[in-house]
Amino acid sequence: ADLPDLQKLYEKYRSEGFMLVGVYSDTDGLKDIVSENGITYPMIRSCAAFDAFQTGYVPTTFFTDGSGNLLSKECYIGSKSYEEWESVILSYLK
Repeated sequence: ADLPDLQKLYEKYRSEGFMLVGVYSDTDGLKDIVSENGITYPMIRSCAAFDAFQTGYVPTTFFTDGSGNLLSKECYIGSKSYEEWESVILSYLK
């Protein structure tokens, strides 16, 4: 549900260093989801490297630096509003 908002945030903040990467375990219908939501950020398929991040909840969001290091041990479970995601993103872009 928050994919359109995430796309808008990606477009707004990518010039400031924000990168968004979608990770999907099930690619059935992925092309339709990307097309219907105008997604332009990178999408990758989940692999064993992501097993450590499994929470049992979808969606789960983690924030990392450019080298892939977690910025916080906190993860975000579930959808958020545009304003909620923007607040989190801005806290990391400071």
